[in-house]
Amino acid sequence: MINLAIDIGNSRTKIAFFENAALIEAHSYRNQATAELKGLVDKYTPAKAVLSSVVEPDPALLAYLEQHTNLSYFPGSLRLPLENKYHSPATLGADRLAAVIGAGPTGKTAIAW
Repeated sequence: MINLAIDIGNSRTKIAFFENAALIEAHSYRNQATAELKGLVDKYTPAKAVLSSVVEPDPALLAYLEQHTNLSYFPGSLRLPLENKYHSPATLGADRLAAVIGAGPTGKTAIAW
């Protein structure tokens, strides 16, 4: 089964396709790269996708991913069952929060595809 991970930051969008734990293909773009991503989704037809974003994603991209994958969207504003003690909590990116949650309480990956 192929899965897709997308991280939309302030300056770059990073995408990666995985088959189980093996990386198949990865890219980094200076924008949200909606057209490029749609082409890659059509190529790989991932079953699941996870999207982490610190900025508002392109609505067309969200709609496309929802139609073509089982999408889990993780916005930077998502309320979580953990206390954020970062010195400026509003500036802690969704990608870093996802890493904390993914590590789980034991340091092992808590999120499985």
